[in-house]
Amino acid sequence: MFRSEQTRGVISALGIDIGTSNTKVTVLELDDDPASRLPVRERSTHALPTPADAGELVSVVMTLVSAAASRAASPVAAVGIASMAETGALLEPDGTPVGPLLRWNRVGGAKGAQALARELGAEALYEATGVPVVQKAPLAMWRGLAASGDARWHARARWAGMCDLVGLVLTGRLATDHTLAARTMAYRLPGGGHPLASGFDVDLLAAVGVSHEQLPEILAPGEPLGVVTAGAAAATGLPAGVPVTIAGHDHAVGAWAAGVRVPGGVANSVGTAEALIRVLGQPAHRGEARAAGMSLARAVDGEHETLLAGNPMAGALVDWLFETRMPGVSRDDALRSADRLPSEPGERLVLPYPRGRQSPRPDPEARFAVVGRDGAEAPEPEDAGEFVRLTVEALALQLRWMDAAQSAVASAERGEHIVSLGGPGGTNAAWWKAKTALLPAALARVTVSEPVASGAALLAAVRAGLCEAAAQLPLIRQQQYTNPAYDNAYTDFVAAATAQTERSRQAQTQGEK
Repeated sequence: MFRSEQTRGVISALGIDIGTSNTKVTVLELDDDPASRLPVRERSTHALPTPADAGELVSVVMTLVSAAASRAASPVAAVGIASMAETGALLEPDGTPVGPLLRWNRVGGAKGAQALARELGAEALYEATGVPVVQKAPLAMWRGLAASGDARWHARARWAGMCDLVGLVLTGRLATDHTLAARTMAYRLPGGGHPLASGFDVDLLAAVGVSHEQLPEILAPGEPLGVVTAGAAAATGLPAGVPVTIAGHDHAVGAWAAGVRVPGGVANSVGTAEALIRVLGQPAHRGEARAAGMSLARAVDGEHETLLAGNPMAGALVDWLFETRMPGVSRDDALRSADRLPSEPGERLVLPYPRGRQSPRPDPEARFAVVGRDGAEAPEPEDAGEFVRLTVEALALQLRWMDAAQSAVASAERGEHIVSLGGPGGTNAAWWKAKTALLPAALARVTVSEPVASGAALLAAVRAGLCEAAAQLPLIRQQQYTNPAYDNAYTDFVAAATAQTERSRQAQTQGEK
């Protein structure tokens, strides 16, 4: 695994993952001892809720990094940073973050997306960027900020994504990765065989009144961000001079770290939201990908195109269920009860869409509902365990639908396994049971508890030359379990979800008349 005799022994790399709900920091150990049963392993994990204020986020990250560095068995030799892509912060010219983190639902992202679709055309924007015109894309947020007259968004202010902000604090340099730039809708995605763009698109920025000087520079694949400064070292306990890598978009980083790197590889990443990311052999037809509600980017190494299908309500759906349908119910008791119930589809289905459906057949008006197998409205379960079981079963049914639609768009056959990056979809027994019964492929599961943070650490170690490029996070492979009864449930689920969308569209059409 290690590249030279000089690097032999246990090497510690630190990974940071800034999520929508929580920020995580891990110490990953890379051990070249031939007798080691686990050459890549998490030594420690540290987490705190992601705050709403940009300055507070910096404090949280520094606190977590300090705690993690103090637990490392050897001095940290590399640092990697990953994050979600659709939240940012405004910076003063000196790099000081200003005010709250900017999220799409607080800065006019919906109105910005509508304006962009009207002014530039949704189809043309997708053809250029591979990103659907949605309210959470930073370009839509920038358009909304410009329209709002927000005094913070002025010619002197700069934008930093979450990765970029933390990288700036650690190294003094503001830069981002192409996997994050690709999610902004301000980055032109080249066709197959063409090199990645080296900066944000001038015309797209001009359309929302933003200049290159206000945005991070874009690093080439493999290009280091910089090194830990003396000031950051004093604040965190990291050694000064340690290389820092912007690992990139959380789903892309987790997939790469789990070994999903060649055409046909598929990773299922679950947290607050859920993503199914596939590495393509040839670029996808952009019209088909757009119609399916999926986005395109390049893999971490910049070589292969990737196709991402998303579900904005995965782990968040379970939280929503307890908050809105079962307030006061013991979560632990309900989850245990759900796991003890039979693994067979019943006579009811859940349509898991409190905030619309992103993919496939995008429908912002799709809603959460309990229906019978014929699609007719049905009463909600009175038993909490049964309600949880139906809900996680619905998430697995939705994932199967996403996989089927993605397979229709993809240019490469799916590999033998779908690799789960853990999270609630891998650790919740009832949810995992539903996945193994429903997905038309064997599953493999990453064994580390924080695959994105640890994946960022691993990528940093690879890019620093501390271990071989083939190193990956450990997996457990599970044999495929087929339950024919779920094939019928899947057919009924898709029919019910499709019928709900058609009813909604008919009602909207009649209302417009």
